[in-house]
Amino acid sequence: MVHSALIEKLRAAVGEDYVHTAHEAMRAYDHDALMIYKGLPGAVVLPESAEEICRVMEICHEERVPVIARGAGTCLSGGPTPAPGGVLLVTTRMNRILEVDYENLLARVQPGVINIHLSEMTRPRGFHYAPDPSSEMACTIGGNAAENAGGAHCLKYGMTTNHILGMTVVLSSGEVVRLGSDGEEAPGFDLRGIFIGSEGTFALTTELTVRLTPNPEGVRTMLTTFAEVGDACRTVSDVIAAG
Repeated sequence: MVHSALIEKLRAAVGEDYVHTAHEAMRAYDHDALMIYKGLPGAVVLPESAEEICRVMEICHEERVPVIARGAGTCLSGGPTPAPGGVLLVTTRMNRILEVDYENLLARVQPGVINIHLSEMTRPRGFHYAPDPSSEMACTIGGNAAENAGGAHCLKYGMTTNHILGMTVVLSSGEVVRLGSDGEEAPGFDLRGIFIGSEGTFALTTELTVRLTPNPEGVRTMLTTFAEVGDACRTVSDVIAAG
């Protein structure tokens, strides 16, 4: 698994301060919010760029060391649980919003961007990023893609997969692949759709092109009571059918 020579290669790739091997430091990353499944990695690596991720993946591929990706660790699936003795790659330093294109209703972001930060940036211009999991103030968009996160408004707007147009990913070998497009549809198989929700088992995401949604004209909260459960169900169906 992880050995001293590998650690030195990783430090050369991302910087000495961003490779953690101390037991106490790695304990902070040994589980996600589920806290049931735990694993102590051999090293925690925090890259800052796509190039650094590529180099880390190349090193681990050469050494046949398993790599698990992690965003903010807010999920409840156990997805980012470290492989014991392997490398845990954390994307929280890759937190830049690279571009906002209001004309074409899209944005390009790094995987470590906090979910709500994109909406906070675009809301004054009349737009927002629709997927809104309960952890939106802490979770990352890259992590949302890995888990295909939903949220309170997914009934109206859909899941994360409905709002990611394209992705740049790094395979285990370090090869960079672009999936999807900046448009509504890309020709060929929907490989983007396969990767979303795969919890990092196929590749690591380094950049995402996401859809921006116009803000609603108004928001009202209503409380309605029903004598029968069936009546409530039919009303919900009617509301959905009405758009």
